[in-house]
Amino acid sequence: MNKKIFFTAVTLFFSIISYAQLELKQNTFKQISSDDPTISNMGTNPHLFGEKVKDKDGDLCAILLVKIDKVALSDIKKFDLYVDEDMEIVRKEIENGNLCIYLTGRYTKFWVVHPSFGKSNIVQLKLEIGKTYEIQLTNGETADLSFYSNPAGANIYINGEWKGKTADNGLSVPKLPYGNYTVMAQLNGIKEEKNIEITETSDRSYSFNVMQKRLFYFNSDPQGATLFIDGTKIGTTPLSHELTLEFHNIKATLNGEQDSFDKNFADKDLPNTFTLNVIKKKSVQINALVDGQRVSAKVEIDNKELIDKTPVTEQLTYGKHKVNVQYYGRSKTKNIKVTESGKSHFDFKLPGQSSITWPWEKDRVVYPIGWSLGYVQKQWVLTYENEKIKYGFWDDDKYLHGIQTGLRITPHFWGGIGLNTGLFYEFYYSKSDPFEVLDTEGYGGYGDGYATMMEHSLYLPLNLEYRFQFSESFQIFVNGGIGLDYGLFAGADWYMKSDDSNPYYSESDIYGKEDFGDYTRFNVSAEFGGGIRIRHFQLNFNMAKGLMNQTKEENVTVKQNKMMISASLMY
Repeated sequence: MNKKIFFTAVTLFFSIISYAQLELKQNTFKQISSDDPTISNMGTNPHLFGEKVKDKDGDLCAILLVKIDKVALSDIKKFDLYVDEDMEIVRKEIENGNLCIYLTGRYTKFWVVHPSFGKSNIVQLKLEIGKTYEIQLTNGETADLSFYSNPAGANIYINGEWKGKTADNGLSVPKLPYGNYTVMAQLNGIKEEKNIEITETSDRSYSFNVMQKRLFYFNSDPQGATLFIDGTKIGTTPLSHELTLEFHNIKATLNGEQDSFDKNFADKDLPNTFTLNVIKKKSVQINALVDGQRVSAKVEIDNKELIDKTPVTEQLTYGKHKVNVQYYGRSKTKNIKVTESGKSHFDFKLPGQSSITWPWEKDRVVYPIGWSLGYVQKQWVLTYENEKIKYGFWDDDKYLHGIQTGLRITPHFWGGIGLNTGLFYEFYYSKSDPFEVLDTEGYGGYGDGYATMMEHSLYLPLNLEYRFQFSESFQIFVNGGIGLDYGLFAGADWYMKSDDSNPYYSESDIYGKEDFGDYTRFNVSAEFGGGIRIRHFQLNFNMAKGLMNQTKEENVTVKQNKMMISASLMY
């Protein structure tokens, strides 16, 4: 009997605690109008209370606004809502930390359940169709929080209310109700602010850094390194960053290399600027020789002239560098490569006063890849019984004109010898002279007409090339080899001049058709040409003489020739 009484008492005790945590306040239940300040302050969704939501019977829903106090937003999402069995909760929304519920408009009991806070008390609601109501829900659950600051002695404010100062062991603030808060620590004009959320699983202690700060400038050699402070990525050098005056670890990384240091930034004598070296360097000696003897020559490394003359020692980063040595009108340029295990001194042999510099001894500036745009024209040469006839696509035109664009590739191998190649797209278009339109029996009277032709094709040159380099920025070159042409599409249309919007006859594929002179897709030509290069700008001129017979007729040969002029930007 005593055990039964004890069990009943314990059950009643915890039931009271559970109900005390979540309380729906019956005396706050009331009807509100659409222009009530409570609704206008909801803010983020102005149409929330203007929607005409209906229940399953087709009646307008009543709207219940549950104003929630001392509950974090993450906990609000966990609420389950309950009404009488014959009632329907059509929809619920969370807006500015409150619940907006659309439900059947009639008398009902109402309560909420939370997995951690338990079940609320039950209230009686008298709802009418299409009306809006509000009720308050409060949470009695609290938490004890601790706040720390570096250094100690900071003032702690919670939602603008002063709570005390932090000591070496922090500041304890007991019985803070669950919910969302803004906490600020302040010391000597330095502030740090945090937005915290108190829930069953949230942190119970928070730390603030209110140390004095100072602006520092961080750079790297070379620039563009990623900067980390105390392990946190800050940005890309060069940059300015404000640091608290205490010990910090500074690190910069670039292409797998890094540099770092630890320093107490509270030192008042520290400079404002720090530079980190994030690439390996090596001492390299440059020598200039004339007839085997060392001379004092000017030196440029990567287009930057050095103050000292040869022999000169310079700290160079790993990788390639362009070095130019000049001595009384004689110069030599070459690219050197600095590596950990490679050479640490480089000799530049300059020609004597009466010696000859052979072409293969010259250092060359090569920009092997570029984009090209130019003019191209075709011509067919028909040979029959020792007579030659030259024509474009139409008999009344000697050339077929077009444009050419594409990728130009000019690698060089040794002593000015290289290759001229690439892949190019060509577009051709031709319009005939006016002619009288005849019927199939040769009779006229239909009026004047004209015809058009267009072709899309690819072109691949394979030419050997030799370049004469007169200076670092000026070259003349010649080339020769073969060219390959492949037609992608070619068609022709015939129009009446009186109606040129629609052709009266079309041929969508003219390749291999006898009426078009057995016009072929593929052609091989022998090519020759040349051009000039001024720094990155290159001008090409090439002629191509066809090697393939373009017709199947006996005793007749038709060969296709080309002429091309193009300009390229090379890199």
